[in-house]
Amino acid sequence: MSSLNELIINIKTNLKMKRKLLSFGLLAAGLLTAGNVSAGTTTYDFTGVNTVTVSSDNSYTFSVLNGTTSSDITVYQCTMSGFERFYVNAASGTTNKSNKWWYRNSNWGIYTSGAYLSINNLLEGDKVTITVYNGSFTLKSQNVEGVDSGTVVTQASKNQTTTTGTTMTMSEAGHLDLYGSWMGLRSIVIESSAETVTTPSIEATAANGGTRTVTITPGVSSESANTVKTYYTTDGTTPSAESTEYTGTFDITETKTIQAISISSSGLASSVNSTSIEAGTTLALAAITSTITGMSSETAPAYPVYTFTNDNSSVIGAPTSTLSATFTPDGGSATEVTLTDGAYTFTEKGSLEVTASADGYESVTTTITVANAYEINRTYDFASLDADEMVNTYGWTSGNSYYTADSESTLPYVTVQNIAQWRWYSGKGIYNGGSGYRTVTLQEAAEGEIALFYYNGATTPEKAVEYNSGIAWAMTRYKTLEKINVYSVYEEATSVAKSITAGGYATFASKYAVSIPEGITAYYITEKNIDLETNKINMTKITATTIPANTGIVIEGKESDYEFPVVESSDTELTGNLMQVADGTNTCGDNCYGMHKTKGIFVKLKSDAVLSEGKAYLKVPESTGAKLGNELIIANDNVNAINEVNAAAKSGKIYNLQGIEVKSASNGLYIVNGKKVIK
Repeated sequence: MSSLNELIINIKTNLKMKRKLLSFGLLAAGLLTAGNVSAGTTTYDFTGVNTVTVSSDNSYTFSVLNGTTSSDITVYQCTMSGFERFYVNAASGTTNKSNKWWYRNSNWGIYTSGAYLSINNLLEGDKVTITVYNGSFTLKSQNVEGVDSGTVVTQASKNQTTTTGTTMTMSEAGHLDLYGSWMGLRSIVIESSAETVTTPSIEATAANGGTRTVTITPGVSSESANTVKTYYTTDGTTPSAESTEYTGTFDITETKTIQAISISSSGLASSVNSTSIEAGTTLALAAITSTITGMSSETAPAYPVYTFTNDNSSVIGAPTSTLSATFTPDGGSATEVTLTDGAYTFTEKGSLEVTASADGYESVTTTITVANAYEINRTYDFASLDADEMVNTYGWTSGNSYYTADSESTLPYVTVQNIAQWRWYSGKGIYNGGSGYRTVTLQEAAEGEIALFYYNGATTPEKAVEYNSGIAWAMTRYKTLEKINVYSVYEEATSVAKSITAGGYATFASKYAVSIPEGITAYYITEKNIDLETNKINMTKITATTIPANTGIVIEGKESDYEFPVVESSDTELTGNLMQVADGTNTCGDNCYGMHKTKGIFVKLKSDAVLSEGKAYLKVPESTGAKLGNELIIANDNVNAINEVNAAAKSGKIYNLQGIEVKSASNGLYIVNGKKVIK
């Protein structure tokens, strides 16, 4: 056995020597160009490039290859015969040739003030010797033995005409990237290793129940003239040329260790790839992932929108799954629902069960339970910030069309990473002008809140972030954060509280439909209820037992606190109702009257008056308002109007007990100057 091994080693050694001698011979004969990848030594002498083979402006000739490799980098390949192995990287669209060209100099070879150079098609073990004149180069690759990426190599000082090259050994096959800085490149010498054969790869490319389909990608030889065959075993033994030759995919039905080897026609073998593949059992799909991507509305009650994905790229066979779902409302029965682009919008409390399935795989299921409804708690609108506030309060500095900040400045409502990288544009928002992502963190965040981040004027949120230890989101570069809507848990009301003070009357409005509690009489007002001659209102009594949501009314009762029970809905119609709902933000405008707190009369409001939520105001038509005074007295036929008359009585005026002014009083009981008088 020993003699046989020695014989094999001698044969392989002789073959390698013959290939090397052949390569040296071809180079000597001029039949092997400098760009070929083969065993042997190849010298690229840039000092030998004469003016005939370069551009008229004395620049070294590169041309664009395959367009762009990224958004701002263009790759140029050398077009000169024998030098096709080299590439230059430069910013696209630049007009400064020194950024993308190497120039010829009779002493220096080719030089650059700052540009990249890539040496391609290098093999593991190749030795690369680089000789420069003046300046330095920086290693950008990470596949050089014993040398870290970013190492700066200086070979010569200025005016030095000769220098010894720096030799580097490739730790793996690939390319070597250099960055030259005010450097002349004299030569590159590549000592290529002997033939190599890459290791074959093994992959289970399909699955059907417990069966696996195995695919082997054969290795290749660095010597293009040599053919390669691949052999494999499934019984755990080491493969050789005596094993089964791989000619196409094959199936296994139980867990096995597949081993494969590729052997060149020269007898050189690759490393052995040994891969264990599970088979005989049905595979499970990957877990379903779920994320909140929005909210159902901006009005309460709002519910989360969830988007579901099932990425099976790491599962054997990489199957494409189908998502199905059932929804079970609180206290209800499960029903099938449809996911739109993998998303589901909750419209009520309950549980959503999502299942991913694919033929030949075990299905997987995830369940999302929504126990709360939500409402907008606050909005941070960066687009509408006041410019003076930005400068005077938060310390930002005005630019030509934007405001900027230094590290000492602040940003309202949020903390941002590297604040000096941000810009504020009035009417647009906060712009991330720094490189990469910048984190935005809410300064106020409470348990259970959900924040929606809106960018670049979009009507749908870019991201929804659920509170855990704080609300934060990393915003990408070149985006403008317009606003953040923050949702908190919405507590559905069972009743609406309302107080009536000494005047006996109050206005009322609710965002819920409610029933009228005991002890309360409800009214609404139409234009026909208003007496233009006397400034009195004879309101219309509401005979129904419920009031619709967002409906303004007048209520009467004893001085006390009342609870209006919330009902699911109300179909009560109040035709011609002039009572308007106040929301705490809107101004009433002209011809508006509000209820006096203690006198039980309507008083005219200023046009910019804002009434708090839960109240209502009387909005009379313009033609009617022009004829009315500043006070309107409630004088209903079906109420005791003495208190109201007392509050509004003027000296010299006489009212009957119904609150109606009389011009000539006959015998009877009247009210004069707020007192009962018998005539």
